[in-house]
Amino acid sequence: MAGEGNECVVREVVGGTWASTRLREMGFVERAKVKVLKIDGRGLIVGVNGTRFALSMGLASKIMLY
Repeated sequence: MAGEGNECVVREVVGGTWASTRLREMGFVERAKVKVLKIDGRGLIVGVNGTRFALSMGLASKIMLY
């Protein structure tokens, strides 16, 4: 889990077909840069390709970063 303000790179997207397909459609593809903008107890806001997304912790946990 990356901390608030950190910029990381997507290594891979794991999980079921629906979740991984949806995340890839949103821009969470291998080697995409992701910036964690805000984290709270229920989810987080991230930026990818100039767009901000609110993700649940469950969905965000399917994005493997380095």
